[in-house]
Amino acid sequence: QEIVLEDAVYAGVTRSNLGDLRLFNAAATPVTQALCEPESATLARVYVQMLRPIPITSATAADASTTKIQIETSAAVTVEVQPDAPSDAAPEAAQRISAYVLDLGAQDLEDPVRALILDWQSPDGASEVPVRVLGGEDLEHWSTLTPRTLLVRAQSGNSPENLRLNQSRIAWPEARHRYLRIERADEGPALNLVSVTGEFVQHPPLPAPRSFPALAQAGDARERASYFFDAARLAPLISARVLLPEPNMALKVALDSRANNKAPWQTQWSGEVFDLASEQTAARTPAIRFSATPHRYWRLRVLRGQDTLAGAAPALELGYRPHRLRFLAQGAAPFLLAYGSARETSSAPLRCEDFLAGLSPDQLQAMTATVSAGDAAPAMDVGGSQALQAPPPPPRPLRQWLLWAVLVLGAGAVSLMALHLLRRLREEP
Repeated sequence: QEIVLEDAVYAGVTRSNLGDLRLFNAAATPVTQALCEPESATLARVYVQMLRPIPITSATAADASTTKIQIETSAAVTVEVQPDAPSDAAPEAAQRISAYVLDLGAQDLEDPVRALILDWQSPDGASEVPVRVLGGEDLEHWSTLTPRTLLVRAQSGNSPENLRLNQSRIAWPEARHRYLRIERADEGPALNLVSVTGEFVQHPPLPAPRSFPALAQAGDARERASYFFDAARLAPLISARVLLPEPNMALKVALDSRANNKAPWQTQWSGEVFDLASEQTAARTPAIRFSATPHRYWRLRVLRGQDTLAGAAPALELGYRPHRLRFLAQGAAPFLLAYGSARETSSAPLRCEDFLAGLSPDQLQAMTATVSAGDAAPAMDVGGSQALQAPPPPPRPLRQWLLWAVLVLGAGAVSLMALHLLRRLREEP
C-alpha cells in the first residue's frame, strides 16, 4: 500500500527526515514501511515523427578560361596544344547538395529530439558514410550535436536471406532546436535522403506543489528591510511566491532560510519580484524555484524598493511536493499512522529504493495500491503531552564519574604545584 502524506503530518513531525513516522495495524503492531521521496521527474514518453528534409544546394561555376601549352626542344621541334575557343554563352553552374535541413518548428514539434533514423543512399555506392548533425535556432548559427558518426548499409548478396548490416540511427543527448542540419563529414558526394524519422521525448508535467501561506513573525530592529516568516512545518520546500501588498509594484529581494533560530541564514534565491495590472492584462512573477529544503524559518530581504512599500509588508507563500509512505498490509486493518513523537530516536527511515529491491518495477507497480486516510478516523492524540518532550539524557555510569573526579583533582594538584613554584622563584634574590 502507498499513502500520500497529508499537510498535518509535516506540521506535527519533530524530525526533518520524518524519522518519527510509524505505522501500526489494528493489533498495535508496527508494520514494515519505507519512505518514498517526492516526485522530481515523470516517466518520459518516446514517440517518432516523420520529418521533411529540405536539401541545401551549393553552386559550382563551370571553368570558362582557355589553356595554351607550348613545348620547344633544342631540335627546333615545337609542340603546341590549343583547346577550342570558349563559346560566348555563359557557362552553366553545377548544383550540388551540400546538406539537408529539418525545420522542426514548421511541424509544431517542441519536445526535445534525441535521435534521427535515416533512409539514405550514396551516389558513389559507398556502404559506409561519415556524417554529422548540427542544431540551431536560426539558419546561420549552428552547434554540433554529433561531430561524426558512421552510417553503414551493406549485405553479403542480393538474396533476402543473406546477412545484412544496417546502422542508420544517429543519437545524442536530448536537445531542443528549431532546425537540424545533416551533412557529410568527408569530401564524398552528398547523401540522397529518402526519408528521415525523428525520435522525440515528451516529459509529462509534474503536479503543482502543495502551497500554503507562511506565518509572519516579529521583525528585527537591526534589519529594517527584512521580513521574517515561519513555515510551521518540516516539509521539503521547493518553491516560493512573494505576494506584494499592492499591484503595480516591483522589488528586488533575497530569500533566505534556516533550520532553527541559532543556525546561520542560507540564501535560496535573489532577484526581482513584481505584480503588474491594467484594464487589459496582468502579470506577476513566476513561482520561485530552489532545491528541496526542510528549513522552517525564512527571511525576505528587500534589496531595492523598500521605500515604495510605505510601511506595508509583503507576504510569503511556500510550496512543496509530499512524500509517499509505502508499507506492507500486515495484520488486520485499520492501520494507524502515528507521528510527532520526540522520544523516537531511531535512525533515518528506510527509503523506497532499498525496500523490496528484489522485485522488478513492473511487479512492484502491479502489487501496489494507493490508499488515503479515512474520514471516519480523524487525527487524535495517542501519546499525550509527554511524547512531545525529548527523553532525558541517560545517567552517567559510576566509572565515568570517577574518571572525571580524578581528572579534576589532577588538574587542581598541577595548579597548586605551579603556584608554589612561582612563589619560590619570586622569593629568591
